Amino acid sequence: MIKTKKGVLDMVSMWVEYVALVVLFIGFFISMSSGSAFLSYIIIFLSGLLTGRILFQKRKALPFKYYILMLVFLIGYILGTYVSFGSRKVIVIVFILSNILSYYLHDKKYIKT
Repeated sequence: MIKTKKGVLDMVSMWVEYVALVVLFIGFFISMSSGSAFLSYIIIFLSGLLTGRILFQKRKALPFKYYILMLVFLIGYILGTYVSFGSRKVIVIVFILSNILSYYLHDKKYIKT
């Protein structure tokens, strides 16, 4: 806990903000490390599949903070494409479509969890 002028700041209750910052940097550095647009699209496709699986597994009670973390990762990835390869529009479309595909495959029991 950190003491401030107005009282005590509880760092444990603010874990989402710290994790979001880490996820933002992870997305940024993953995007920067891709050497081509094709590799960048493959990485974001796989990331979308992973987040689609998380959405399916926690579909009954997924807290809003997980949606925020997914969005922050996507923003970090898009920020990394400003200096690396790939179209930002294509990245967003591929991420959304791979989320939907993963959710659908899990829902129809093509992939068992």
